Amino acid sequence: MKILVSVLTFNRLDLLKRCIKNLNELTYKNFDLLIVDNGSTDGTQNYLIDNNYIYILNESSGSALGWYKCINYALENDYDFIWMMDDDGYPKNNALEILINNLELKDNNTICLSSILVSEKNFNDLVFELPKFKNNFNFFFRSNYKKLNEIKTPLINHVHLFNGSLLKIKLLKKIGNVDTDFFHHGVEVDYHYKLSQKYNLYTVTDAVHYHPEVKFRVIGKMWVYYYLKNSIINNFKYSKFPILKSLVHIFLCVLRIYKRNGLLDMFSYLIGRKSNIFYLAIFDGFKNKMIKRMF
Repeated sequence: MKILVSVLTFNRLDLLKRCIKNLNELTYKNFDLLIVDNGSTDGTQNYLIDNNYIYILNESSGSALGWYKCINYALENDYDFIWMMDDDGYPKNNALEILINNLELKDNNTICLSSILVSEKNFNDLVFELPKFKNNFNFFFRSNYKKLNEIKTPLINHVHLFNGSLLKIKLLKKIGNVDTDFFHHGVEVDYHYKLSQKYNLYTVTDAVHYHPEVKFRVIGKMWVYYYLKNSIINNFKYSKFPILKSLVHIFLCVLRIYKRNGLLDMFSYLIGRKSNIFYLAIFDGFKNKMIKRMF
C-alpha cells in the first residue's frame, strides 16, 4: 500500500514544524511526505530545503491550487491513498493507523475515511460539528454532534475535507481533481458534493486530528469575499433551494463578522468602507463569476 501524506502550508512555519513533528511520531510509518508551500515568505522554503523534504512551491495563491497540487502529485506518482491536511492541525500518533485499519471494513464504494477534528486545547470539543444522522447535511434542519463524548458510533456519514482526510486514488481518478477556480474558500465544499454524489465518505471517530478553534479567528476581507461568493455559487450548483440557502449564508457571514471582528467591523462591511467587498461578493456569487479578486 503506497500512501502519500500531504501538508498544505502558507506563512505558518512554527505550526508546520509542529505538524511534521507529529507526523514523524505516527505509529504507522510507511508513507511519503509532501509539503505544498503556497508562496510563504517566513523562511518555510529554506526550512524545507535544509531538511530535505519533498516539496512543491506555488506562487502566492489560494488554497484551491494548493490542494490541487497535493492530489495531482498523488495521481502522477501512482499512490494508492493520499492523507491530506493543512499546517495548523496535527494528528494523534495513532490516527493514520486507525484509518488504515478501517479500510477493510468499508466497501469498494468508499472514497474517503477522515479523522475527527477536535480542539487542540479542549479535546472534547469538536472544531466542526458533525451530523447525527445520515443525509442530515441539509443546512436548515439538522441535529449535530458538538462534543466528542456525545458520539457513540465508530463512523459518521460525513467528513470535513482536507483535515486528516484519507482519500482513495483509484476512485479519485474517476472524479477528477479539485476546481482551482474557487481559489480561496468553498473548494472543499464543492469537492465534498462531487465525491458524495458517487461514493461514500466517513469520519472515523477514533482517529483524532487536533486543530485550533476557528470560531475565535478574526475574519479578513478575502475570507468574507470568497466565503460569500463561493457559498452562493455552490448553493446554485447543488441545493434545491439556492436563493433561500444563499440568504442564510449572507446572514451567517454577517453574524460571524460580528462575533469574531466586533460590531464596528460588521457595520463597515454593511454600510462602511468595506461594503464594496461584501456586496460585490453577493453580486459575483449570484452571477456565478468564478473570478479571482484580491483585497
